[in-house]
Amino acid sequence: KIISCIENLSNEIFYEIFDFLDGCEIYQAFSNLNDRFQTLITCSTLRLKIDLSTRPDSSLEYGSKYVVVPNKDRIIALSWPFSYDHNLGYTLFNIDSSFIRLEILTLRSIRANDLIPLLINMISLPHLFSLTINYDEDPQEISNIYQASFNLSMLKYFKLSFFAFETLLSISINVDKQLTTIKYLVIDHCCSLDELIALLSCTHQLCQLTCEQVNESHKNIVKDTLYPILSLTRISIGRCYANFNEIEIFLTKIPSQLEVLRFNSFSDVNYLDANRWERIISQYLQHLNIFEFQYNEIIGRYLQATIDYKKFEIILMKNDTNFNDDVGQNTEQVYTTISSNYNVDRNKSIRHHRSIKF
Repeated sequence: KIISCIENLSNEIFYEIFDFLDGCEIYQAFSNLNDRFQTLITCSTLRLKIDLSTRPDSSLEYGSKYVVVPNKDRIIALSWPFSYDHNLGYTLFNIDSSFIRLEILTLRSIRANDLIPLLINMISLPHLFSLTINYDEDPQEISNIYQASFNLSMLKYFKLSFFAFETLLSISINVDKQLTTIKYLVIDHCCSLDELIALLSCTHQLCQLTCEQVNESHKNIVKDTLYPILSLTRISIGRCYANFNEIEIFLTKIPSQLEVLRFNSFSDVNYLDANRWERIISQYLQHLNIFEFQYNEIIGRYLQATIDYKKFEIILMKNDTNFNDDVGQNTEQVYTTISSNYNVDRNKSIRHHRSIKF
């Protein structure tokens, strides 16, 4: 009776339902029920989204052999794990030109000796616009991963996560030969400011930049050439360890159409110089609408810090007795955070809200 009621639904409604389901779930639920459902799930117009990354090995093998491989030409989104402990993942199928509709690809826990050839082979994918890579192997291959990914001519979104987060990386890109169509770049690992500039020099169509951690430059960034990125309107930096002098040079190099700037800075009190910020914003960031800034400082056990300046108007003061009562006699350091959120209107007046945490 229930089956009869479900079958009264139109094909169009079933296709709308399928649009919310994983491709493997569709096949497991509707395969071999009857001729109508078999026709629906094998129809060439049904586009499949498949996530194999969270499946157990037994289900992974089933999904690969009986869902992915027979339907390569209908898959538009694929999340693909590399389970080497059980010889699954990369050995089950290869991503090649037969994935003619593939638009979104996520690769998890992949080895460099598999990833680089795969990226080179992915040039044959005509519609791939989003690529996410979770990588945790040799950091020396990071540059090669960027180079190979930037060669994908249809790519609009690219995210690279490197799990050994505090590992020092060395990113080298051949700017003269490397231009990409990427509009949304997520650098989910640490890099130095000069390496960030090198990556940006390859992304002339970039609209939005997100970087997890930016460290001090390995060289003098004044000599680096940052080509105008006229489309760049948003920058977000999760942790910034570069000093303010470097960041100031960087901000004066980027085009003035930036609308949103978010970042957290550490340990350089010069970031709290409101006069410098006012000059940077008024002269170089004239289209800035949102400025979200957080400053973090590790300070000594006996805190007596006073920071007074034009716009922020923040004064930090605690006497020794109260401070010891608050944090305990054995505490050697305390982490202090100053947060400021700005809305910059068209007349360049600045409104801000602040919070101070100890």
